[in-house]
Amino acid sequence: SKYYTSVSQALSKDINTFSKNQIYSIPDYKISIDWISRNISRLLYIVNLLSLASMGQKRVSQLKLAGGIAGPWSRLQLPIEERK
Repeated sequence: SKYYTSVSQALSKDINTFSKNQIYSIPDYKISIDWISRNISRLLYIVNLLSLASMGQKRVSQLKLAGGIAGPWSRLQLPIEERK
């Protein structure tokens, strides 16, 4: 795609070929990309929750629940509500 080509060409250039304004705007682009990625992840999570909820209570109760946790708190016995 044209974006892939543009990014590839930009990455293969020497940094001295870029102007100061372009270099100073890179953090803004990075923040924008991270923000968009975060929003997409959040929307995908919401879609997954809605699709799970649309299965109905009977179908959701058939799904497996977490059996435990890993890490320094793995020996703790958590109530079932906290495992979700």
